[in-house]
Amino acid sequence: MATTLNYWPRLDQAPKAYFVAPNGYHVSGATPAVAEILDHLVRRLDAEVEKCEEIHGYRPSNVGINSYVQDTNHASATAIDYNGGRHLYEPNHKAQYAADVYAAIGYDQDQIDKIREIVADINRAAGFTVIRWGGDFGTKHDPSPFRVPGWRDPMHFEIYGSHTGGRAVSAADAVKAAAARPCSASVSTLPKVMSSCLVAACS
Repeated sequence: MATTLNYWPRLDQAPKAYFVAPNGYHVSGATPAVAEILDHLVRRLDAEVEKCEEIHGYRPSNVGINSYVQDTNHASATAIDYNGGRHLYEPNHKAQYAADVYAAIGYDQDQIDKIREIVADINRAAGFTVIRWGGDFGTKHDPSPFRVPGWRDPMHFEIYGSHTGGRAVSAADAVKAAAARPCSASVSTLPKVMSSCLVAACS
């Protein structure tokens, strides 16, 4: 079976599980548990870092900005791009990173610290690293042992590692318990195939 970089199965079409982001987009998750974890992450980013104006999740491996990456985690519905137009992908924008790294990343240091805090909170609640932020790719903050400088992707958040089946469910349950509320009433499953479609904005 073909897999993505985080060893989840690559999907030929969007899965049925999804959550509704604060801007009203339906965002697919590989499983209901993945959708719940990503939903919790996005709602905290929206409330504590910057408002969710644009978000994209699942896309087939042959579609997207970097369509040459066949094993992108977007193809397993285990990754999102959050407000992508504001946060530049380093391999495509090396000059901007060299000139002003904060402008290229699109976050100031306080926002970067807050993102790391949110990710750490989720991982701590799960009991293992379940979320990885692309803004730390290749840096000392990256949980991956394969740290290659020059690959920062600050719009990008992903499920880290093959936490399939029960382990993803346990992580989602732990995150919900830590938040002392259901992760989101909007997490559901679709009656038909649907990707990141614009729907009426949530109140």
